[in-house]
Amino acid sequence: MIDQLLHRIEAEDARSDEDRRLIRSSTVAGLGCALFCLLVSILFARWDWALGLLIGSGLSLSNFRLLANSASKWVGQTGTVRTSSIWKGFLARLLLSGVVLAVSILYLPINVFGLALGLFVAQGALLLSFFRHGMRPEER
Repeated sequence: MIDQLLHRIEAEDARSDEDRRLIRSSTVAGLGCALFCLLVSILFARWDWALGLLIGSGLSLSNFRLLANSASKWVGQTGTVRTSSIWKGFLARLLLSGVVLAVSILYLPINVFGLALGLFVAQGALLLSFFRHGMRPEER
């Protein structure tokens, strides 16, 4: 019985380490994709694309990190989860994203397609990390 409990605790620790590794590798892959796109747009002297990519990818990667941190806190809680803390983080991220997007689109000379491409950097990096590490089913 104690062996089963210890085995379960070790499995949860290994799973959390794998989750942290996936988040870290996704962030690094996202930064690499964003820097590559920025370099290409700068080489072609498309400053409006570069600014859109910079704002979109920065917003996407920071939102991904904030979401990963709040999700890991939410999953790690024991007992009853307070939904008010979940909604506060969600609304804060949504408000921050909305303000940054509104100010960027209204007042900065950016390319909207570059902004949209930058906003999908975190999702593309997450998919790239899944395919790079292999999509292994969880062992139970």
